[in-house]
Amino acid sequence: MSFIAEALASFYARTRNWQRALEVWTVAPRDQALARNAAVGRAELFIAGAIDAVNEELNTLTALKKRLPSGIEISLPGIEDSLLRGAERDLLRLKRGLEQLLPEKRRRAFGLNDRL
Repeated sequence: MSFIAEALASFYARTRNWQRALEVWTVAPRDQALARNAAVGRAELFIAGAIDAVNEELNTLTALKKRLPSGIEISLPGIEDSLLRGAERDLLRLKRGLEQLLPEKRRRAFGLNDRL
């Protein structure tokens, strides 16, 4: 059973169907050969989700930088750029930390590719 669960969960993870992967790893037997894979896979899944969220937010910041200044920029020149740079700095710090927890090979196993 653990081999089937691992194969299914790995497939779902690679195809970014993370909810199904989580469901399979959650019910995978813990008293069989691949119990470790299920336990670690569940934890890594949440890290992969966090990396994906950070990447999405960085893409949003990139789009915001390309658009016209907002009303806040008109009343306080330079503030919008400063706020965007600060958010980007914080997101990149988080991304570096998360990537240390989930190495490139494992990120690929979760269907993550570096789009930035």
